[in-house]
Amino acid sequence: MKTRHIITILGIVLLAIGCETPNNDPIANERTILYAIDRDEGREMLKTDAEWDQMLDRFCDLAQEGHSVTFYNMGHMVGESKLGAKGTVKEATSFTTASRSEMKAWMKEMEAKGKTVNVTYNNETGMWNGTAYANAPVQPVQDNCFTGVIVRVPIPPISGLVFEGTTLALQINDDTTLILLQDNHLLTNGYGDDMFPVGDTMTLCGMLMTMTDSDDNDFLILNLDASMESLAGQWLLDWVATTTMGDGDELLSTMIVFPPIDELYTFTADGTASCTIGGTTTSGTWNLQEDGELCCDVLHGGNACWSINWLTGSTMVLSRIDYDSNGEMMVYQMQLSNVSAQ
Repeated sequence: MKTRHIITILGIVLLAIGCETPNNDPIANERTILYAIDRDEGREMLKTDAEWDQMLDRFCDLAQEGHSVTFYNMGHMVGESKLGAKGTVKEATSFTTASRSEMKAWMKEMEAKGKTVNVTYNNETGMWNGTAYANAPVQPVQDNCFTGVIVRVPIPPISGLVFEGTTLALQINDDTTLILLQDNHLLTNGYGDDMFPVGDTMTLCGMLMTMTDSDDNDFLILNLDASMESLAGQWLLDWVATTTMGDGDELLSTMIVFPPIDELYTFTADGTASCTIGGTTTSGTWNLQEDGELCCDVLHGGNACWSINWLTGSTMVLSRIDYDSNGEMMVYQMQLSNVSAQ
């Protein structure tokens, strides 16, 4: 039953910036990038900024070809808030521009902040669209379903830009309208009219996200694709990494452990969980917090809440912070593989 992703051991040495090799040469540019092109997942270890720049160009090319590109640097387990301030789904950052170079610079900035980044390109409008988040936008156990009337609303101003035209939305009452997102695109310029005719009453399900426009006004997005990703299922532990941090975020040591026998976690839709190791099963519960963290009392390391850095139909990456008895910060990261369909 065991299925393992092929991984590069050196690529999982975490938080490499600032550490040193045995010959005291600084390692400043190594990255292990986990990425998904639409739903095809890959992983690549980069050694230099030049290689990273080339990968970003490749990502931009793929976006212009009509693909949805998502990536995450495995070295940024907790991102810019690793000293305790938790990032949340509601802190998702959006960026829209007509400039490829501006989008590429924004992608670099979000990667440096430890965010998971999604980028698409609208060939009809010539606009790049980016979203970056600290916790993966995970669907709650039950789909969020809303009934309302399909309407068209003005496109919200984003990043100081004001767009002409409208986009499809679901008006559920006089005070609440949910802008629809499908295939990581707003439904503008007539796109989606055949599926969501204006004036029709429909019930739509997805993940509800709060975004902020360039005027600091909040608006609601209903991501219709979010229900495709779910934590429910069976997840096999691939590895666990423990990093000890010193004063000034100095990396003291990283230990990576591959479980000697299968360590299988099962999350069911009713909120129950189990861990099976060597024929012994421990039962417990799991839930998703409002800030997007996964809390579970049977996960490796005991009862704790984990940031969800990456979630696809095949892979999940989790991380969390704790402190040992000496007050040193410990950063934990684990990767699990979805074996539900195997």
